[in-house]
Amino acid sequence: MRIKFYSFATIFSLLFLFMASNTSAETNELRISGKNRFDTAVQISQTGFDKSETVILSTAYNFPDALAGGPLAYKYDAPILLTSKDTLGEATKSEILRLKAKKAIILGSKGVISQ
Repeated sequence: MRIKFYSFATIFSLLFLFMASNTSAETNELRISGKNRFDTAVQISQTGFDKSETVILSTAYNFPDALAGGPLAYKYDAPILLTSKDTLGEATKSEILRLKAKKAIILGSKGVISQ
């Protein structure tokens, strides 16, 4: 009977310690969002960049170009901003001006983003 009691007590103690250690962990979560995908890209840019000579422009409607542009953005230390095919949105335009960017790298063909 004593062995069962000690086994139960040991298991209970270990379980308590395990649960206590998991609940005491703090998480540092930062959620960045905007009212749409264009604004979210701008918010990400504003969180990570005070200034950038280069911006990466990608279509807002098909993610592979933006996804593939990640390493390029890293190379140039540049944010990825989103645009539609024929119009540069006001939020994106304002962000390019805020960053004082001198160069834009456009991802995709003219069929995706026109000149």
